[in-house]
Amino acid sequence: LQNYMAYTQSVLYARSGGEGKASSLAVATVTGALFVVGPFIASYIPRCMAGTLLLHVGIDLFLEGVYD
Repeated sequence: LQNYMAYTQSVLYARSGGEGKASSLAVATVTGALFVVGPFIASYIPRCMAGTLLLHVGIDLFLEGVYD
């Protein structure tokens, strides 16, 4: 599951126009911060929202794999 999430972050980073060291450092900082505070804020995120996000990313990656 960790490799899948790293791949999705790479896809989202490339599609949002991420270029250069500054934006890469920003993504790494946010990811590190979420790694630390993620367990504490996870209880406040509705399960349907997390499920919808995973479904959206899964469908998007599936379509990318089929068409591209």
